[in-house]
Amino acid sequence: MNTIKFNQQEFVFPSRDEADKSVVQEIFFWREYRSIENLIANCNHIIDGGAHIGAWSAYAASFNPSAKIYALEPDSDNIIGLKETIKLNGLKNVRIIPQALAKSTSSRYWQKAADSINHQLLPNDTKTGEHQVSAISLADLLKNLRLATVDLLKLDIEGGEYELIDTWTDDDLKKMKNIILEYHQIANRNPQEIETFFRTHGFGVQHFPSRFDKHLGFILARNKSQNKI
Repeated sequence: MNTIKFNQQEFVFPSRDEADKSVVQEIFFWREYRSIENLIANCNHIIDGGAHIGAWSAYAASFNPSAKIYALEPDSDNIIGLKETIKLNGLKNVRIIPQALAKSTSSRYWQKAADSINHQLLPNDTKTGEHQVSAISLADLLKNLRLATVDLLKLDIEGGEYELIDTWTDDDLKKMKNIILEYHQIANRNPQEIETFFRTHGFGVQHFPSRFDKHLGFILARNKSQNKI
């Protein structure tokens, strides 16, 4: 187990490998999401896309224990860790959604990495693979949750962010007040595309490069027409 003290609270997390430890350290020690801490405190509905073992969900709950947090995680092993985090820390405001956020609702093949944090959805037209997971579109997710808007969508989905921006519609975007995503520079895609996408659709954008990896960083997009927090 990995026990930390943060924001005048104590949290306990599963510690299966170094990947688990590094995620907790990046969120709680390095505070890579520092730029949205005040924003989190004023949210009612938060979606944690790519929840892993729930460290970010716990972090968000520490600033806003009354917010409803929907933790999306498709990997069965990570879901075990996520359930453990929720139980160990009494996170009654965190609800697990055992799915990946994707361009459409379907069964998708899943590429498992050696560690627990770099798993990826394979392209939508991939028909064979070792693992399958459930994927859901943003529109279907919000319909299932009966949400008209979301105050904050957090995404850490290992390159899957490009699939989303390629398919999100104006109707999808008008329901998002704020989006914080970790971008991943992958073959033939770059974070400038993400910035341009959000600016074109009426979002103010801030870019925060990673201190650890030049191919990673964070983009905060705030909907100018919907944002009142």
